[in-house]
Amino acid sequence: MSPLQVKILSHSFWLAPALMLVSDLITLFQIESAFWVASISFWFTFYLFIYVIIAMVQMAGNTTFATISGLLAIFGSLIGITIIGSARFAWGMELTGVTEEVLNEVHMHPWIFFTSRFPGILFPIGLILLSFGLKRKGIINNGILIGLLISIILFPMGRIPKIIEFNVVGDILMIVFFGMLVRKYQGLHQARAASSV
Repeated sequence: MSPLQVKILSHSFWLAPALMLVSDLITLFQIESAFWVASISFWFTFYLFIYVIIAMVQMAGNTTFATISGLLAIFGSLIGITIIGSARFAWGMELTGVTEEVLNEVHMHPWIFFTSRFPGILFPIGLILLSFGLKRKGIINNGILIGLLISIILFPMGRIPKIIEFNVVGDILMIVFFGMLVRKYQGLHQARAASSV
């Protein structure tokens, strides 16, 4: 990998949750004028998490376990992007006069829920499995593992019941604990580059 690729992948560890925090703070403080900033930040969050997942798979040694975990997380991330799009579509429908009750009924219809929202749970499940893969490989210690797990678990705990405060706390913990992986990822690539000389 080129140094630029390593830099992009490594900095996605803190940038993805930082953009998620921006989006969630806009929602928490109900800044209506920044609604689209929140939406775009959240879209980019999921795209950047694909880089995070790729980097975690590499750090975990590209094992079968890590690859399958990464595929689950990427699929969940793509579903997250779809959920954002459907939520924004619903917002647009609300502007045209469709009631919130009708929109909630549509969102919770079993066929729609299980085909467009429910698979998003694979995002945190894949990240949890990848975190265990990093621990198994000896890349992280128990403290970082616990921090990663708490931050990842807070993701669905805040978003499914829509408790925005959980989201904000989880985002901050993700910035801290995923941010700790930046140097580990860069160091891993420096060691590989040195050994190949």
